[in-house]
Amino acid sequence: VDGQEMMVSHIRSQDTRWSYVAAIPLSKALHSVYYIRQITIVVSILIILLGFLIITVIAYHNYQPIRNILQAITQRREKQDNRNYGTYRYIQESVISIVGENRDLAQILEKQKPLLVDSIINKIIKGDFATEEEIKRAMNSIQMTFAGLCYTVIVIRFIPHERESEDTDLRQFIYSKAIARKYIEQCAGNVLVYEKDSNTMVILLADQAHAVSREDAASSVTGAICTVLDEHLTDDYDYTLAVGRSCHSLLDINQSYKEALIMIGFTQAHDHDKVMYYHAIDESSFTYYYPLNVEKKLVTSIKDANLDELDAAIQSICTENFIKRSISPLMVQQLFADMRSTLIKLLVDIQAD
Repeated sequence: VDGQEMMVSHIRSQDTRWSYVAAIPLSKALHSVYYIRQITIVVSILIILLGFLIITVIAYHNYQPIRNILQAITQRREKQDNRNYGTYRYIQESVISIVGENRDLAQILEKQKPLLVDSIINKIIKGDFATEEEIKRAMNSIQMTFAGLCYTVIVIRFIPHERESEDTDLRQFIYSKAIARKYIEQCAGNVLVYEKDSNTMVILLADQAHAVSREDAASSVTGAICTVLDEHLTDDYDYTLAVGRSCHSLLDINQSYKEALIMIGFTQAHDHDKVMYYHAIDESSFTYYYPLNVEKKLVTSIKDANLDELDAAIQSICTENFIKRSISPLMVQQLFADMRSTLIKLLVDIQAD
């Protein structure tokens, strides 16, 4: 009707037998339907666009770590053409290769760990580290654990006897020393064992004991070490143990090591027990006896050629320094230096050859 498509509906009355016909333009009848369809299309397009935007953001966010990993792998590995691989396959191949290389490096590091441990111990006892944190970083780099409330250094000096078959005895000594080291590491607890040379073994003991029980703990460890050495060391070798004073810091281990070395010289210079403790030595042992009156008596007896007085003077020096005091090797050197100085002055005074 008038160029418009119409929607026609009709109904017939049962009473009058009339038919009622209604014609409505289709555009007006379906106006609400068309409006809803337009709204639906617009909303659907907006949802699709928003979905694409969200997908893009999520994809970018998720791919960013992958791209960073890919860049890191590409920079660290040798230049390699990855066009034949997809991104994920390239990363997979690279990760497999890196894991294999790390496993090989870990095996190499595990084999070299004893040498690295010895190197760190050597630096500790020599005092090459500046701070305790530096020591801990060096230990953590090779997963080395050694910590306690106090630390004690024990030095073992092996003394060989005269032997006929040197090669056989040396091999047996090395074998026995290796067994002894293994038992010491197992029995002594938290210890580090370092072979400074063929006849010297250094043991670093970390203890959780307090100050009261510290000496008892060191005595217990030295007792266990002596038992192990007595059982496994051959008869061609003897040994002495020297124990430095306990310290609270890893940096002070160097001082405890020096004290143990002094005691090693002490046991060799004098007839003492196999185990010597630095804290057990009287302080007077570290000062030598050579007063002015003895020096004058020495000079006078030589000038007068009085051998009896000379012998008595020397005997008194030996008695005071090596029997009553048992002075340390460092003080022995100083004593002999002073006596040489006296001798030189005496030779100049009497103009002797």
